[in-house]
Amino acid sequence: MDAQPLLDPGSPLAWALASVLLAAAATNGAWLLQRRRRPLLPSDAQIGAALGWLLKALFYGLPPVLAWRLGVLSPYYMGVSEPQWLTMAAVGAPLVAVIAGVLLFGWLVYRHTETAPGQPPSGVGRVLATLRAPLDALFQQWHWAFYRALLIGWLANGAPVTALTTALAAEPLYWGSWLGMALAALEFGLNPFARNRLRTPGLQEAGLRTVALALATAALFTLTRSFWLCLVCHLAVETIITGWLPLRAAAEQA
Repeated sequence: MDAQPLLDPGSPLAWALASVLLAAAATNGAWLLQRRRRPLLPSDAQIGAALGWLLKALFYGLPPVLAWRLGVLSPYYMGVSEPQWLTMAAVGAPLVAVIAGVLLFGWLVYRHTETAPGQPPSGVGRVLATLRAPLDALFQQWHWAFYRALLIGWLANGAPVTALTTALAAEPLYWGSWLGMALAALEFGLNPFARNRLRTPGLQEAGLRTVALALATAALFTLTRSFWLCLVCHLAVETIITGWLPLRAAAEQA
């Protein structure tokens, strides 16, 4: 297939770059607005946080569906329609258990040695966080799958013919998955809220956990081609940590 122009609206790469640019513009704009206008009441901050979460959920959830409907990406590249799903599930289930076990064990070790002062989250706060954690995991994995699928599709069908792209296109599922993660990392780095969380005690751990899950589930996808297994892994880790193993320092930042 001929290479698609970068600005072609049917090009997966164009969609990927547009998504990153939109995310960067939105998060940096919101950051500047927040810095210039402090909330007058505590409820203002809560409303702003809820609105921000809703907009983020829409940004993560809708573009993959739209691109799918327009034929820009394939559900196979997203990992939601693997023909050999039963075989991949049998292969992937032990990997999910190992990845989740390693991440949870590492978290337990860190939590045991963590010395930051603070009180554990309240019962209501923990319940709300536990209910929100699966939704956050779902939207995050869906967003990562979107970037993976776009880059896989670009390598498989629309990349210009060069020595590098030809070599990468020989294994589009593998290299597209990691290029998609590189794009997600770029988006993460351009997000001032994400950078601030990485510098804030009690919040930086969640950011680093997200990075670890991104790398682990990208590797899992290259082996299983299953979005669902990646989601199960992410759900297990985030729900258990958020609901049962939170840090004391995180309660002060909530």
